[in-house]
Amino acid sequence: MVILFSIFIFTHTSAAFADYYQASTGNGQTSVRMSFSGKGSYVFAQYLYGPNPNPCYVPGNMGAGRIVFRFTVTDRSISSSWNYATVVRIPLYLIDTNGVESYWMTIEFQPWNFGVGTEVVLGDFFIGQNYRGIRFGTPAAYCPYYNSGYADVTGTFKLEYYAIIFAQTETQFNNLYNNVINASNLANAAN
Repeated sequence: MVILFSIFIFTHTSAAFADYYQASTGNGQTSVRMSFSGKGSYVFAQYLYGPNPNPCYVPGNMGAGRIVFRFTVTDRSISSSWNYATVVRIPLYLIDTNGVESYWMTIEFQPWNFGVGTEVVLGDFFIGQNYRGIRFGTPAAYCPYYNSGYADVTGTFKLEYYAIIFAQTETQFNNLYNNVINASNLANAAN
């Protein structure tokens, strides 16, 4: 009787390096003050100041990645007749390496549902290759129910950028990550 043995040897490389690694490579920040008023479902929305500065530059020119927005309410004034179901919509535009901008997406949130000092996290959102900044478009608002009164909200948008870095080894990842950080510092210094 013959018995055959098969021996399989599996090697495992950490997925973080063999596939890709998402590393936090920088952030941007802009402050805004928005004013809202209206009756019924129609709501007039505008910036009283900001976004300042606009566009908000993130460590761009470094490949695809994720964006996380953090909006912190720093001040607000709301009338008693304001409907908290009102939704704020802010269009976002991506700026590529040639300075050309294109519509990306619209973020929606209800900042009056949060007290001063509260942070609202919006994301994760994915952006593709070769973008260097985000411009905040004109705000709009909508209330699905009857609404009246006014609301003023002041806050700060912080943008966190997580670059996707492809690498086969930990050493290669570290080298690429350092290159990304250096590019980020140069981009921030230029702004």
